Amino acid sequence: MIKRGKKLFNLKSINTLIEYSVLAVVFVIVFFTDYNYFPILPVIPMFLFIQFVHWYDRRYKLNIPDHYFTFGMFFAYMNICGDFFFELYYNMLYYDKLLHLVIPAYLAVVINFFLRKTVRFREVFVIFIVMGIASLWEMVEYFVDSISGTTIMQGVVINMKEMTGGFADTMKDMFWAMIGGIVGTLLSKIDFKEPLS
Repeated sequence: MIKRGKKLFNLKSINTLIEYSVLAVVFVIVFFTDYNYFPILPVIPMFLFIQFVHWYDRRYKLNIPDHYFTFGMFFAYMNICGDFFFELYYNMLYYDKLLHLVIPAYLAVVINFFLRKTVRFREVFVIFIVMGIASLWEMVEYFVDSISGTTIMQGVVINMKEMTGGFADTMKDMFWAMIGGIVGTLLSKIDFKEPLS
């Protein structure tokens, strides 16, 4: 029997559910479908990174709020399911740009918690780190395209509108990553109760 006032679901249980869902979806895609799973491979280090952050936070008490882990895991999950189940990259305008905004925002929050009170001009430093990670991500996308024949970095047609790919798309991805870095840094300053200016 559940005691009065005790929640059946909390953020930690939701995080665990999403974690196992990500693993289950990847397992099914790789072993039980003929889907080209190369495009989802970059999600695996993202998933492992989130797991490491979660472990490090518990061990060293960084006190990162649970809702950030839910946020990160959810969009790692949607990075896979959005393509495999719903083909959102092709059916939803700017879905790719949304991911390039929210995932860097999550990274910025996490890095700010890691570097809190240890680095001068932390905010600028964090945004540059996020931009560097975004650059690495673009290189991974290029590498996956090169070895698997996929078109992650190429143009696609969405609702009769051709989306530009290649260099122009990469620059837009980097721009949204920068905005995400700024948003994540502002969110962390609110958590730290620091002035935004």
